[in-house]
Amino acid sequence: MFSTKFAVNSILILFFVSAALSDTVPNDISNSWKKAINHVKMACLAEGDGTTPHDVAEMVKTWNIPESMKCFMDCVYKKNHFVDKNGHFTDELLDYKGMTRENIQGCEDAVQTSNKDSCDRVYDFCKCIVQDIKDKN
Repeated sequence: MFSTKFAVNSILILFFVSAALSDTVPNDISNSWKKAINHVKMACLAEGDGTTPHDVAEMVKTWNIPESMKCFMDCVYKKNHFVDKNGHFTDELLDYKGMTRENIQGCEDAVQTSNKDSCDRVYDFCKCIVQDIKDKN
């Protein structure tokens, strides 16, 4: 017969496993985003902001984007035409899973700050999108 302690421990374990799994980007969305990065990865690595192939591989495992990769992500966005010359995020993003007009506009609104440079805006936008996706899944 199961003890109460065993039942409580089992429930706690299930809760923590569920919480950990909900803090991820679903595989289909992650794979779609990886395609966008892989399409321009070598060109962006060549720009020399210090990002390495290992850094990229680690980042796409969890989509926790380190601040040290903010200019790499800016390059990815520019080369994929995800951001225009005026710093606005484009409808090209809609070609990728998880991206909607609502989350694009919401995150663009959240990062609209006149004194932010392009790397900072894209970095903050990426973090916002990733959090939006994680919150919904």
